[in-house]
Amino acid sequence: MENKLVLTVITDVAKISNNMFKKTEYLTTDPFWENGERLLISAALAYMLTEFSEEDRTLSNLRNLVNMAVIDGEQEISDSKFATMIEDLKNKKPEHMGITYFEGVRMTSPRTYRAIVASAVSRIDTLIAA
Repeated sequence: MENKLVLTVITDVAKISNNMFKKTEYLTTDPFWENGERLLISAALAYMLTEFSEEDRTLSNLRNLVNMAVIDGEQEISDSKFATMIEDLKNKKPEHMGITYFEGVRMTSPRTYRAIVASAVSRIDTLIAA
């Protein structure tokens, strides 16, 4: 049963993420930024799909989760509220896909991470406004 849930979450995250990126295409020649956004949004989606009730799985709440990843100029990535939530999740569900997605973003520098978070929030805002 647990493996089926993991597969469902992975499939759902991929479908939602792919559709989000198709609906909000940005012009960029460097896929690094889009890949970073995709990892962060996928981490938040995976978290939301397993930790939120069905009625709370909204674009606004996805935006709120991604916004919790914001850090200021002096903070480290691990100082963000979202990073803390992922760490808590790691203690409860070490195989959770949200952890894997977030680790891909966490490897960047704080400056790069801030840019990825800002772009991801902007992408979600574009969908909310549509």
